[in-house]
Amino acid sequence: MIAPAGAGSDDVIGFGTDLFASFEDLLTAAGNNGSDTVIRVNESNSVTLKGVLVSDLHVDDFQFV
Repeated sequence: MIAPAGAGSDDVIGFGTDLFASFEDLLTAAGNNGSDTVIRVNESNSVTLKGVLVSDLHVDDFQFV
């Protein structure tokens, strides 16, 4: 769980390209749950961004390595 981030912060979340090859791939796996974003990594794992909506996400918030 990561809290709180969002626009204007210097926070960057890194994912291996074996999980998400691009920001667009990540958005496909992301959904809102109330006021949070849940990014489903696989059937058993997810990342929750507390107080951050999918519409708040920006490509610069993520690094794919």
